[in-house]
Amino acid sequence: MLRSFLLLQILLLPLALTAWLLLRSGGGRAALLGMRGLLTTAVLASLGLGLLSSASPPPIPEPVPAVHAQVDATAPSAFVTPMAPATPLPSLPTWPLALLPLLGLGLAHNTLKRRVARQTLSRTLGKVELRTGGSAWSAWLPGRRVVVLNPEQSAQDRALTLRHELQHHRQGDPQWAWLLLGLQVLCFLNPAVHLLARSLRALEELACDAALLERGTSPKAYGRALLRAASAHPAPLAIAFHTPTLLEGRLTMLKKRQNRKMPWLLSLGLLVGSGVAVAAELAVPHVQATSRFEVPEHPVMDQARVRLDGEMVNFMTQGLERYPQWAPMVHAELQAWGLPPELAAVPLIESGYQNLGSYNPGESAAPGVPGKGLWMFIPSTARTYGLRVNPEQDQRLDPVMETRAAAALLSDLHTEFEDWGLALAGYNQGSTHVRDAIESQGTNDWATLVESGALNRYSTLVFAASEKLPEQ
Repeated sequence: MLRSFLLLQILLLPLALTAWLLLRSGGGRAALLGMRGLLTTAVLASLGLGLLSSASPPPIPEPVPAVHAQVDATAPSAFVTPMAPATPLPSLPTWPLALLPLLGLGLAHNTLKRRVARQTLSRTLGKVELRTGGSAWSAWLPGRRVVVLNPEQSAQDRALTLRHELQHHRQGDPQWAWLLLGLQVLCFLNPAVHLLARSLRALEELACDAALLERGTSPKAYGRALLRAASAHPAPLAIAFHTPTLLEGRLTMLKKRQNRKMPWLLSLGLLVGSGVAVAAELAVPHVQATSRFEVPEHPVMDQARVRLDGEMVNFMTQGLERYPQWAPMVHAELQAWGLPPELAAVPLIESGYQNLGSYNPGESAAPGVPGKGLWMFIPSTARTYGLRVNPEQDQRLDPVMETRAAAALLSDLHTEFEDWGLALAGYNQGSTHVRDAIESQGTNDWATLVESGALNRYSTLVFAASEKLPEQ
């Protein structure tokens, strides 16, 4: 929901500018309908893109039961290891975003209901309540359509005003007023939403004026009625109601034809809105797409290969035998995060592709005291990335959830260091340790830091293990 909200904030600016341009060009019913279409598209697009980006990846094949049988859920969880996660952005509660417009609309509904009750009911015209009050306006309440007229107007002016306000109902303007109000409450800090609302309300007035002129109303008589209404009763400031606005523009519209550039402006608005929607989607941070990484050539890599083929040969052989059972799930998550498939070597080094609920010597090749699961998360890392770890539940033992958390951690680390050697070192030793090593040694070359002893050899093991994975 938060991503949808941010996308909507970005789209409001081109929408407001398009509405303003249409208003300056003379407005009309085509302009009003075009802007409503653009606004609806923007709202649905921002909602759809936000939901799409937050959707879970496709269903992932479950590993065979034999692997699950190795989990010991009763094992102690208080492991301590040097590994520390990169700190992600704090997640903000999104429910106030949905509650705020509802509160605003509720207050406006009560205000409007009391305001309507203060007007004297004169008669009904079909489903429309005709009331009299100090100024002319129209409104919609659930199940009720209201038109308020000024009893001090002449019979001719009152008849013209009634036609105008009934046209608002034909166009659905009072209902759109509620939608605009909800949008203004939701995005009240964005000045573009208020410009958009004012422009749309002005376009509604111009569309009503144009509709009356098309039905044979005299422009001169209508213009005089507008002037008399404006001089006698300035438009009140009221949200969720329709009131006369842009008097000068309305009078000007009575004297000139519809602007022939309107279709071009509508096309421009649609093009701008669509372009900004795509730009907004690209601008909002995505998981960084990364191609397959090349295993670096360096003397430190030769030592890692010798170790995997020597003292760790049995560990690697057994891990590679288990790997096909977990590969569909692991690679689906890595692909969803745009991460290199070679990172499937991380759980190979961490746990030998065992969903470990407890640790025994020889079940991990990673330096330090291991944690739990395929990816060997320690409790603090797991909690930072949204996993529950407590006496009642340990979600590190949920392979899918821990894999998703590991992908997020690796993505954050690569975003921070822009180098997979450093990112992998951060996975094992913590990003703080890596930053300190870079600062103390005066270099960000991971191989040099490993060779000097500032970083351990975890990265070399993962790189070397990735060479042994079947081609994906």
